Amino acid sequence: MPEKDIIDTLNGNVGLIDFKKTHGLYKETLLTAALHADLEKVAERILELGPELLDINHVNASDETAFLLACKKGYKGIALTIAALKPKCVPDAEGYTALMYTCVNIDMIDVTKYIITHDICDIGHVNKNGDTALSLTLEVGNPAALPLLLDSGKSKPDHVDPKTGSNLFMKMLIEQDVKTARLVLEKTGLKCDPLRVGKNYKITALMLAIPTPGDDTTDDAIEIIRRLLGFVIEKQDKEYVDVINVEGYSAFDLIFGYSEQNDEPIDPRVVKPFLDYYYKHDPNSQVFLRNVDNICQDTKLYKSLKRLYPSKTSKRIIKNACREFTNAKASVRNATVKSRSPELQTGRRIRVTRSTTKNIGHAFKLPEAIPASPSPDVGFQVGDPRERGLRMRKRRTMRGR
Repeated sequence: MPEKDIIDTLNGNVGLIDFKKTHGLYKETLLTAALHADLEKVAERILELGPELLDINHVNASDETAFLLACKKGYKGIALTIAALKPKCVPDAEGYTALMYTCVNIDMIDVTKYIITHDICDIGHVNKNGDTALSLTLEVGNPAALPLLLDSGKSKPDHVDPKTGSNLFMKMLIEQDVKTARLVLEKTGLKCDPLRVGKNYKITALMLAIPTPGDDTTDDAIEIIRRLLGFVIEKQDKEYVDVINVEGYSAFDLIFGYSEQNDEPIDPRVVKPFLDYYYKHDPNSQVFLRNVDNICQDTKLYKSLKRLYPSKTSKRIIKNACREFTNAKASVRNATVKSRSPELQTGRRIRVTRSTTKNIGHAFKLPEAIPASPSPDVGFQVGDPRERGLRMRKRRTMRGR
């Protein structure tokens, strides 16, 4: 029947129809049946007859309520009408809630806001696939819903993606969505577990945040680096900064490696946060000491760094570091040592290779064997922690969208 005829029938038999009665194999009420059949105007008319006639929280055989169906179908007006009745937020048979469905539909932002504001659904609900409202929002890219979830304080930003083994903050960096990663970090701080170390490749957010020369998100990446180093100081977790990945390189190493790969000068703004941190909090770090000559031998970088320090006192940070390097190099020359000492040989140019593989499924699988460290004659090989297809964004297609 046309919707108009159905509505006329409803209007003429309101006192005779039991709107709470269930029908058919899936145990539908007239309201859920109308929503399932995409009879939006019929569902609107049923709601207009009054909530006292309806079982607004009825769950059909697919574990769906009228509220969930309205959100799933994208019926904004119906969803808001039901939301005002304070319905129960029951996950469907696939484990998705009404909030999850609105978060993957940017046209339902008003409903998303209402649900979060009135705490109708469990914002941090995790379904059997390991999805949360926040993870789905990040996957589809819904910038309007993201701050609402983060500001709620209940979105579980530290949730670990079971498919990759990384938390959501690291996942954004892996996919090179640096601006979103910065927002997540700014909104949640330590709650998003930013100092987590990946179990497989031993990658860290600090490694993933190192920008390549010419990146248009360098400013966001630098801010992430600053905040991460600030958290390290707060948590007194200096071991985190010097974490070495399975290929043998730290976050500080990667700065020089990316520059070499792209044959581009190093941005001194990326180096400065590390220089400040190491000089003040861990000056004896082996990672720091082995990279000092990379800085001091790069005249352009050295001069650029000096310009970033506003006072004579702060200029000593870079001057003192390079003075020690100069003295060490002079000692080597005086001793007429033909080969470079172990302390200095790490200043050799680093060559970086990146994989173009795009298979997310193998992104975090350990290689069968970790390649041996190359000989000093051929230079170092540094792998990008974002390689093996991790830059790809995997989007989920949900039933009903």
